[in-house]
Amino acid sequence: MHELSVRTHQQRITMCIKYVLIMVDLIINGMYEYARKNIIGLILMFIVQDLCLIFSITLIVFSFLSAFIFQADSMGLLYRRFNTPILLCIFYLVSTVALQALILTTRWTTPLKFYWSNGLIAINIAQKLLAVIHYYFYKRTMLKFSDPRFYQT
Repeated sequence: MHELSVRTHQQRITMCIKYVLIMVDLIINGMYEYARKNIIGLILMFIVQDLCLIFSITLIVFSFLSAFIFQADSMGLLYRRFNTPILLCIFYLVSTVALQALILTTRWTTPLKFYWSNGLIAINIAQKLLAVIHYYFYKRTMLKFSDPRFYQT
């Protein structure tokens, strides 16, 4: 019984960390335009966002590896259930880094100039759409991994 309460406490802490990571990503995703005057601040915001995304992928993988089903060699079941969220996290990270690189290259010399090329608009729209899908599947995955059936021996 004590092991169950410890695991529940660990799951709560992990869920809180995951929610914080989603909120940081959401805030930076919506507010990076306001930091366009200060290019160093923009770079720091992008670094924090990328680190949060990498950390969130790491937390999903650790949740994946700590599940009893994984430890009981039922890897196929976990892969079928959770391959979409993990792949979406990776695609979202790649699209975010691509958007950030394009924003930084277009605004490096003149940060206040309003310049939106077709490529920048396309990547921005794709990244924002992928962000919504990523948030949905990430939260759904978090809630599925909070199910105690994954951790019963």
